[in-house]
Amino acid sequence: MNYSQNNEQEIVESYFGQYVGTLLSIGENSGTHLSNALALIKKGWFACLVEPSPKVFPALSNLHKNNRNVFCFQQAIGDKTGKVTLFDSGELLGTGDLALVSTVKKEETKRWEPLNMQFDEVEVDMVTFDTFMEESPYRRFQFISIDAEGYDLNILFQMDLHKLDCRCLCIEWNSLPNILYQIKQYCSPLGFKEIGKNQENLILAR
Repeated sequence: MNYSQNNEQEIVESYFGQYVGTLLSIGENSGTHLSNALALIKKGWFACLVEPSPKVFPALSNLHKNNRNVFCFQQAIGDKTGKVTLFDSGELLGTGDLALVSTVKKEETKRWEPLNMQFDEVEVDMVTFDTFMEESPYRRFQFISIDAEGYDLNILFQMDLHKLDCRCLCIEWNSLPNILYQIKQYCSPLGFKEIGKNQENLILAR
């Protein structure tokens, strides 16, 4: 079964083959809607899953409650540690989904005005990536997925991908050339090359 938005899952699974490692998914939503992590978790991968939305975090936590190798964190990752406002989105795909385009950047909500998307303002916890790593039971992540609705670069730039042992990265770029350029500028010196791309996500691997 394909859980990802497009062909991300196929590309990532093809890259890793039978290898079983540890993954980090930032913006994991309910754990089933548009997940780049679930297929790997079902193969036995260890995981840290981060999701700030109170609308979907209970479903995410419940999904993995019996898997001792999966840890769920109800928080956002960003440029500070403290309380922030999350603009928590309603249904997008007509499938009972919630919070797929929730964001801590108010300007990001304007992208969805043509669809009359409704956003609820809720207070959530935000931590820096370093603070998250102090909480994380795992120190290395061979696969990292970042889907943070406008905060993707902010999160990526806090990461030392070499130290994290990241071998494959899936990150949202939303067809914005400037974002694409900055991601590649950051990752290319570390040996990452594009192995997949669609309108929403870029997949790099080394």
